[in-house]
Amino acid sequence: MNKTVLVSLISEQTIPNVLFIKQFGVVDKYIFITTERMENEDNGNRREWILRACNIDDKKQQKIEVNAEDKIDVEEKLSKVDFSGFERIIVNITGGTKMMSIAAYEFFNKNYPDAELWYKPIDKKDEFHICNNPNKTLKINYNLTVKEYLEACGIFEDRYTFKKPVFDESYCLNFYQSYNTNSKIRELTEKIRNTFRANDAPFSKKMKNEKEIDLSADVELLEIKTELNSIDFPLDKDTFLLKNKMEFLTGGWFEEYVYYKVKKENNLSENSISLGVKLDPKSNDKERLKYFANNDLDVVYVKNNEFYVIECKTNIKDKGLFTETVYKMAALRKYFGLSVKSILATLTELDENQKEKASVFQIQILNKFD
Repeated sequence: MNKTVLVSLISEQTIPNVLFIKQFGVVDKYIFITTERMENEDNGNRREWILRACNIDDKKQQKIEVNAEDKIDVEEKLSKVDFSGFERIIVNITGGTKMMSIAAYEFFNKNYPDAELWYKPIDKKDEFHICNNPNKTLKINYNLTVKEYLEACGIFEDRYTFKKPVFDESYCLNFYQSYNTNSKIRELTEKIRNTFRANDAPFSKKMKNEKEIDLSADVELLEIKTELNSIDFPLDKDTFLLKNKMEFLTGGWFEEYVYYKVKKENNLSENSISLGVKLDPKSNDKERLKYFANNDLDVVYVKNNEFYVIECKTNIKDKGLFTETVYKMAALRKYFGLSVKSILATLTELDENQKEKASVFQIQILNKFD
């Protein structure tokens, strides 16, 4: 039985490592060339992220911790590993520092000339090339799921939750069309926001602590019940408004509409798109914790192994809110890699200055939904 070892150089960006490992499938052993910084739990142990995303048994992996800028140190530590028992040696030199990549290349090229030395070109998002045979390429056919992408960014299954749509695609489409054509529905959703979600809302505390509220229990609430009945909005047991339905009426409907639209237009599977992702990274990085504690991700999806995050705002005319949203979206690259795609979905017609600001931060605007 032929034995295969796969060697990976680790750096901040883990997605190239994960894709390479996923494409090759299961091998006999994985060796990770890493550094003290990449093993630091406070900033996120990148090797652990890769192991989790690729579902690699800890017994099948080995780490080699090196000095990132010391070529001799890398070569010396590699020389202590016995590669003679492997008939196939696969090396991904895409990650690491430049010095680590040079050292690994020279070591294997000199000592194991049959080793396959692969790298990912900057301008090829779905290919790896082999260093010692420029005509040989590896096409990435594996498609990452949302779960795998989050794990590769250090957000494991116990560190996030996501919503299920409250209503089906047909209902959300009808609600979208009604919202845009019927001012009474817009007024009603704003009234519900002021009753349950605004800072000074009279029933905000009650709705926050409970999963439902009886609309027949108060004169003001009874008026809302009558208006909801007039638009055939489904209440539970005729009088109860569930918390998730209240959230739907105050903006969640737009998130669900965008979710269904994006899923359909991009032909995405269930595990390639998620709605209402709430993150809890459990990190010692206070800045990272603060960011995720205050920001949910309305819609996320993975297409062609690129991560898309959509922020949904029905109304973003307020320039302060717009600026705050843009800065929040720009910060995503810090946590999901430089290639993350940020999209602002809004029903507001933005002015030229707002469009220019979004463009500067590489944020795509989505406001045409016909």
